Amino acid sequence: MNQDVEEGEFVVMEFTMEQIKTELRWEHAMEFEYKGQMYDIIEKENKGTSVVFKCWWDKAETALNKEMDELLAKALGADPLREDKHTRLHDFFKKLFYQRHASYRQQQEIHHKVLCAQLKECFDSIFFTPPSPPPRIC
Repeated sequence: MNQDVEEGEFVVMEFTMEQIKTELRWEHAMEFEYKGQMYDIIEKENKGTSVVFKCWWDKAETALNKEMDELLAKALGADPLREDKHTRLHDFFKKLFYQRHASYRQQQEIHHKVLCAQLKECFDSIFFTPPSPPPRIC
């Protein structure tokens, strides 16, 4: 880290232990990401249920991470413009075709019948009644 960084470029942040576990993404013991911004820890002070960090806001690494995320999203096909076009096209086709759906109750009845048929097929012994009179065992 550059030793001639001015005091005004430091950021002081206080977090509870729960926030440290859930809201911070750690690169290593002395560097974390918080709300999309990267910070390098200069000093750390425990205050009972919270911790105060004196940090250097690493704007260059933040910009680099953002650029890498955008490149990765494009490489994996997560282009926001493409997603928006896909959503609008899907909405358009939904308006063209009317599809009548079975009511929730009808869906439950169908599901129940299918489930019972599957159970009967798997566990035939459940649906047999015992012989009457019972067989004698000698």
